[in-house]
Amino acid sequence: MNYNDAEKIKNANSHLIGKEWKGATIDEIIIVPTDAELRTKFELLYAQIWDGQAAISRFVNNDVDIVIVLNKSHMRTMGVFCFDSIYNLPENYGVKL
Repeated sequence: MNYNDAEKIKNANSHLIGKEWKGATIDEIIIVPTDAELRTKFELLYAQIWDGQAAISRFVNNDVDIVIVLNKSHMRTMGVFCFDSIYNLPENYGVKL
């Protein structure tokens, strides 16, 4: 998907922030590169600046996807990335695609 389409979906789903998913809290919705190598670079950058919007800015011309960030505080304290695709959320969450 292109960045502009992903941005629209991300913005349409801000209501998901704060909801529980698999025992964790959805803290953020971010756009990530789909390419594995670029995704690794994105994650390293994200771990440094903790800002999904700033981290994706280098990758806006690449194919992207949308993920939810779970328990962001655990990433900082334990170094564990907890992401899941927005497409994995069940219908009753009201995901707008």
